[in-house]
Amino acid sequence: MVMRKIFSSPITPPHSPRALRRRRMRSLMGKKRLATLNKIALCSQRVRKTKPREVAPDAELGYNNGCIVDEYKGFSSKYTEPVVLVSYKEPLPKGFEDKQDEIVPVRIIAEKEPKKLIAHLVDLLSSGRGSIVL
Repeated sequence: MVMRKIFSSPITPPHSPRALRRRRMRSLMGKKRLATLNKIALCSQRVRKTKPREVAPDAELGYNNGCIVDEYKGFSSKYTEPVVLVSYKEPLPKGFEDKQDEIVPVRIIAEKEPKKLIAHLVDLLSSGRGSIVL
């Protein structure tokens, strides 16, 4: 009577060095696959960088006409220099008659400590002390 092998390889106990090595290799392969998939996903996503906007010269925009600010809309860092976004009340600057309800940037001019001036302007404009003439 000839006995045949049922299994082609001997059964390894779950805590043997061979089984541990197999488990480690499988987990490493899974991690490598995940890392590769993540790299592919990151490469396919486009990073969009916004170009800072230029504020037009004061003579062109007419911001220094003593116009009354209707509402403070916030500080914007989308420009190449510090600006505060506001909407105007009547009377509107020359050339801005059609921008009654639009939000427009106002240039902040400060020679010393511009951050303190910006903080002060933000405080004044957002505290609701009435209209502020810029």
